[in-house]
Amino acid sequence: MTTVYFIRSVKIPLEPSTSRLRQLCRNDDTLPWRRRKNSSIVFQFRSHLCLTMNTFSGTHDFNPRDLGDPGSREYMTTVRQTMKSFRSSLIQCKNEPTSIENDLVFECLRNEARYFINTEPLLASQMFRCVLNPDSFSDAMSYVLANALTSEFMQGIDLLELCKSAFLEDSNLESAVREDLLAAVERNPAAAGFLDVFLYSKGFHAIQSYRVAHHLWKRGLCPSALIMQAQMSKCFQVDIHPAAKLGCGLFLDHATCVVIGETAVVGNNVSLMQHVTLGGVGRLASKRHPTIRNGVLVAAGASIFGNITVGEESQVGACSQVFSNVHDGVTVVGVPAKPVDSNVSKSAFLPSLILEEGNPNSNCILHSDRQ
Repeated sequence: MTTVYFIRSVKIPLEPSTSRLRQLCRNDDTLPWRRRKNSSIVFQFRSHLCLTMNTFSGTHDFNPRDLGDPGSREYMTTVRQTMKSFRSSLIQCKNEPTSIENDLVFECLRNEARYFINTEPLLASQMFRCVLNPDSFSDAMSYVLANALTSEFMQGIDLLELCKSAFLEDSNLESAVREDLLAAVERNPAAAGFLDVFLYSKGFHAIQSYRVAHHLWKRGLCPSALIMQAQMSKCFQVDIHPAAKLGCGLFLDHATCVVIGETAVVGNNVSLMQHVTLGGVGRLASKRHPTIRNGVLVAAGASIFGNITVGEESQVGACSQVFSNVHDGVTVVGVPAKPVDSNVSKSAFLPSLILEEGNPNSNCILHSDRQ
């Protein structure tokens, strides 16, 4: 007979032993349980057992629980409509890095974790280790990355210390991670919430692995940075050189086979689809990779080569190959990529948000068949 144990909202170590879990469960007479057909014992959570569900002491316009039930369409609609409040929280957290009260993003993460513990008790162990036990957003992110990138070359505990030290030494790093999280939640129609991206999006994980590796690279710890790059490529199928310079609010959709070279520069609020290559030309150690300005969308399968510039708020169509500069606000498609005629005036939103329904340019960008 197989026995599965769960515990309620109590503080447990990051890696609790099986005996410790069993002891906690046996000592708690309030935990209800039921016997399934396979004779396994499963402890069920009651909503009133999650004592911290209703606690939030932040100074924001709303309580995260007012957003609705995590995972629902209504929840995501409300989240996207209240992005202004979340971005205000980012400013407060940047001004007061240690202020948990102002951390609306982290509180929403924790609220979603508590909700899913109630609805899916099998997730309890993961939710406690990754979200509820860490004392801060940076600690939670460090734990998730260390758990994903651990290998025989660098153990999880060493990766955890590297990530934590990176967040402590660079105050802008945590702010960039939050911007990336909000970008993924806002732009990805498949996202079911903050927790969905934070725990399960390999594109988001790849970006944050790069950010830690880039910090190590700038400090001169090149071997450690390259180990993280190698593990990122192996685990996420994303290859970003630690010397590349990436801005905030970056979104990698699906992320598989994304390649960003050593001297590449990517601006803020950029969206890259799967199979995108920012490749170099030549053997010289000078600038040989492209520069992507702010607000650019690069669709699936597109390749951009050489020391060229893709202008602000421009768009590169699917499977296009770009070999020359692209002016600001221009849409290019084809092999080689050429500007397309469009009677559509400059839109009110960035091209990187083009996945929204109703954008008249979305068809030619995401499904380019021009030669």
